[in-house]
Amino acid sequence: MNPSPTSILVGQLNKMSPVKRRWQPAALGLIFAGLAVCNVPAATFSWNVSSGNWNVAGNWLGGTAPVSNTADNLVSLANGGTTTLTANWIAGTNSTVTVGASNTLNLQAVLQYNGVGSAFLNDGSVQATTTAAALRFGTYSATNNGVIQANAASLLTFWDSQNTVNNGTIQAKTGGTIRMWGSNAITGGILKTEAGGTLLNDASGNPNQTFTLTGVAVTNEGTFTDNQNINGAITAGTITTTLATGTVFTNAVGAVTELKNAGDVVTTSNTSRNSAFNVSSGASFNNAGTLLIQNDATRSGTTTSQSATFTVASSATAFTHTGTIQVIANTTGAGATAAFISAQSITNQGVVQIKGNANSQFASFSVTGAGNDYTQSGVGVRRTILEQGGNLSAADQVLITTGTLGGVGSVTGVTTIGSDAILSAGETYAGGAGAGVLAFNNNLTLSNDSEVKFSLGLNTAASSQVTLAGASGLTLGTNLTLTLTDLTGGNWISGTTYRLFDLASGNISGSLGNFSLAAPSGWTGILSSGAGGTDYIDFTLVAVPEPSAFALLTSGLVAVMVFRRRLRAN
Repeated sequence: MNPSPTSILVGQLNKMSPVKRRWQPAALGLIFAGLAVCNVPAATFSWNVSSGNWNVAGNWLGGTAPVSNTADNLVSLANGGTTTLTANWIAGTNSTVTVGASNTLNLQAVLQYNGVGSAFLNDGSVQATTTAAALRFGTYSATNNGVIQANAASLLTFWDSQNTVNNGTIQAKTGGTIRMWGSNAITGGILKTEAGGTLLNDASGNPNQTFTLTGVAVTNEGTFTDNQNINGAITAGTITTTLATGTVFTNAVGAVTELKNAGDVVTTSNTSRNSAFNVSSGASFNNAGTLLIQNDATRSGTTTSQSATFTVASSATAFTHTGTIQVIANTTGAGATAAFISAQSITNQGVVQIKGNANSQFASFSVTGAGNDYTQSGVGVRRTILEQGGNLSAADQVLITTGTLGGVGSVTGVTTIGSDAILSAGETYAGGAGAGVLAFNNNLTLSNDSEVKFSLGLNTAASSQVTLAGASGLTLGTNLTLTLTDLTGGNWISGTTYRLFDLASGNISGSLGNFSLAAPSGWTGILSSGAGGTDYIDFTLVAVPEPSAFALLTSGLVAVMVFRRRLRAN
């Protein structure tokens, strides 16, 4: 047998004279220290029972449990058993934990990595079964080839895990929650929430954090929340979720993906708190459920801004929408916004709600970039509803080919209401009728066979109205339907005149004779228009004695025309 390096060194020292041995103690200490580092092998700990607690020594081969925060620990769970971690454990320098393909790690505490060369490998199953479970990998290597999941009534926190390579599945089961806290990144594999499960990107107590998904197939059947939970006098910060290249995010039917600022803010310092969700280059977002973008906190002090913003990059692979998008600015105080911003054309094949609030907080849905349109199309329920000053804008056109565009707010972009579409001033998201102004900042066209709806109160101020700013013009197609709703509960007054369309300086093209009337029984009326820089369309109520066919009289500047009337029951 060959002698060890230590025995050779001791032999050489014995050959030295006593004098030489006495004057080199420091050098000898360094030599022995170096030998200790070079020759002491890593400690290997192998799980040895079918199921049991990590901290019980007898459950490990050799009768010794791995010690937390110690270097060179090689922990292997590879015998087909289940290991339960009930106390926090730290992998020190050059330490690894490997979960074998037939093994389960029952995580009830924090598994943390805290040293250069430390690594985590899961080929089996990691199951969170309590609310104290956490994986804190930091910048160190973590690879999942199996399943990592939060079970019912459990909370699994990914804590500053910035380098998770996922070749398997990470999922929140029904009733379970996966929480991202700090800065986290996942590359590849499947990320899923089942119905009733939750994925939470939570910035409570940690104002600046990022969650980046690259090449991940994300399926949300439950709830995904990107939440800047702002409580107390805290510093400025932004919480950001980014879908990077290759990521496909599917928000399934019945699921909710919400981007919001929430909580109560009490601060006396100038600060900004923001929440952002980015569909970046090479990524896709498919919405068949509900996408909720909102500010819903209450604030005091001098907070400078608070925003919830969802963006789609021009180079994103796709954004599809067949569900519901709600952009809601509920927050009180100045500088609060909720916004959907797309740098590519958007097609709405579902429902879009854009709602400001009574404090004039701004909610917007914007399509930016030259030539990009906002289009509403398809069959079934198709609606775009503005409430309390919400704004819809497109760099080029707003094309409503089917369904309804309505509400109270503003529209920017050349707008066309198609032959199978409805313009409904004052309509609410709940589907009711209401008063208020629907303002257009560019030309508006009512195509042949389209419908326009107004809700009339006791006077114009208590009714709905369409306005056109600047030189924006109004084009009237043929065979148009004018539908009126009574907001007074049966107290209309014959002879009352309402201004339906009010143009700042643009012109009206087309004939008032192109309208037919659909109004409550017993009512007809007269349409009139004005021109010469103050174009408008007015409607004057006329009561009739019985619900039979009556003429809708329309008077213009040049002629008076007779049109057919369509009866409608109350």
